[in-house]
Amino acid sequence: MINKMLFLSVILSSAYGQYVLNSKELLELTVAKEGMTRISVDGDEIDEIFAYPSDVMDGVQKHTNHIFLVGEHISEPIYMTLITRNGVTQDLRITSKSGRPRAISLKSPQETEGKNNTEDELVDILKNFLSNHVPTNFKSISVIESSRNVGGIEATAIHTYESHKYRITEFIVKNTTNKTILLNPSMIWDEGDCAVVFVDEALGVYETSKMYSVQLIKRGESYEN
Repeated sequence: MINKMLFLSVILSSAYGQYVLNSKELLELTVAKEGMTRISVDGDEIDEIFAYPSDVMDGVQKHTNHIFLVGEHISEPIYMTLITRNGVTQDLRITSKSGRPRAISLKSPQETEGKNNTEDELVDILKNFLSNHVPTNFKSISVIESSRNVGGIEATAIHTYESHKYRITEFIVKNTTNKTILLNPSMIWDEGDCAVVFVDEALGVYETSKMYSVQLIKRGESYEN
């Protein structure tokens, strides 16, 4: 369980697409090869960007407080330095891989306190589901989402649970290819997800496993019967 929760913690830290600014360290980001990925700095504006190699700028656009990256132009890691209006400097190493684009938000350490509390709550909830135990504040409802299919992964929803705050969907995931697939939330991420966790780290040829997605319930949106 310890290894599984370490794996889960890594997933949750990146699932939101939020990263903590640290001008003393190189921050590593991964963007989707498909479509365009937006990078922004919360509560600040991006003033200047410098990239290496310089020809990657063909796939980079800056507009007000956002950087837009086209992942298909990133075949090898690129290095970028951004400078904000408030004088913050951040070095980035950016790679790309297949998956759905999702916005990336860079935050100051002070702004991440609320996020950490939410992550702790989600870890506790998902620990229960990973142990095949449904928390008492969750009720089973009709399955809302049917399936997700991307990159050789076929995910079929089998159960949905709701509390007053979260909706958890349990999926059976299957590798439909003839090679082992390393599982990563970004490959099957949905726009409404705030966390995704796989029971296993990889799927062998035609193997199956389970996956859980977590979504916040908006006011008046509950599907509970």
